Amino acid sequence: MTVVKVDFELGIQATYNVIPESLRSYYGNSPYGAQIYLAIHPALMQMAMNH
Repeated sequence: MTVVKVDFELGIQATYNVIPESLRSYYGNSPYGAQIYLAIHPALMQMAMNH
């Protein structure tokens, strides 16, 4: 979506990891993670083609 020459991007990422029993004391019993992100950056400029 572009608004006033700025692009907005919304995304979601999730992971699930298998943790060996020998590492559970360090990482616990919740081997999953998730994130939601919003990226805001300038829109690409439109170049005029003059011939």
